[in-house]
Amino acid sequence: MPAPGAREAPEFDAENPRTFEKFFDIIDYWFTECGVMDRQEKRKWAVRYADTETTAIWVGEETYNDPTTSFEEFRDALRSTYPGAELTQMWT
Repeated sequence: MPAPGAREAPEFDAENPRTFEKFFDIIDYWFTECGVMDRQEKRKWAVRYADTETTAIWVGEETYNDPTTSFEEFRDALRSTYPGAELTQMWT
């Protein structure tokens, strides 16, 4: 996985929810490339790429610490907190 802040690292801009799907598309690419399979590890990587305020929101999401929740369920729960993010799904 690229280091947070690296040129190839995924970026999410909470002020622009339209970046939500692109962020998760890129992070999914890196999970595949780097062989990250564990759902808990995926959530930890996702918050490493977020800014401090976004990290606090994402870690506070009830699905973050639930070991039975898939990464996709975590992502879907987060999507609902960013009005406008769901609109980008039809374009991806």
